[in-house]
Amino acid sequence: MHSLVVLLVTLPCLVLSAGDDKLCHVCRSVATEVDKALIKTGSKRSESDVMDVLSTICKFESFKVYDFPPPKMVTFCKEVMDSHEETFELNFQDKSLSLESLQSNICSDLCAGIDVNKEREPEQPQVFMDGEPVNTENQRSPPPPEPSKKKKKRKKKKKKSKKKRKKNKKNKKQTTDL
Repeated sequence: MHSLVVLLVTLPCLVLSAGDDKLCHVCRSVATEVDKALIKTGSKRSESDVMDVLSTICKFESFKVYDFPPPKMVTFCKEVMDSHEETFELNFQDKSLSLESLQSNICSDLCAGIDVNKEREPEQPQVFMDGEPVNTENQRSPPPPEPSKKKKKRKKKKKKSKKKRKKNKKNKKQTTDL
C-alpha cells in the first residue's frame, strides 16, 4: 500500500523530466498558442490578460495542428501548466520578448539537451478494434479503385451523335436538292 502511494505521488515528477521531447514540444506549443491568443485579443500583456489566456489555453481547439492528437496535447498541456504556470505568467508579462525568447525561457528545463530545430518523426497511431489494440505498422492501405468505364461510353455517345449529325446534314442536302 505504501509503495502505491509513493508511486502516485512521484508519477507527475517522473512525467515532467528534463529532456523529454514530447513535453518540450508541448511546452513550446503552449507558448505559441498563448502568444496567438494574446495577439488575437489585442492584449497589452497585462497580468490579468495573461492570467485569462493561461486559464483557458488547455482546450482541444488550441491544439489541432501539432504533432500529437488534441486529447494528448490537452493532457500534456495541463501537466506543463501545473508545473510552469508562474513561469508563463512572468515571461508573458515582459512585452519586449519575442516568441522564440519566450519559448526558450519558459521551456528551458523541459527542453534541456533537445534540438528544438530538429523535426519530430511522426509516431504510429494507437488503433483499437473491439477494445483490443491492433498493430497497424505492416498493414497496407487498400488499392485504389479501378478507373471507371464511363469515359468510354461518353466517347461512344459523342461519336454516335456526330454520325447522327452527318446523316441529318446529308438528309437535308438531299431534300433541298429535290
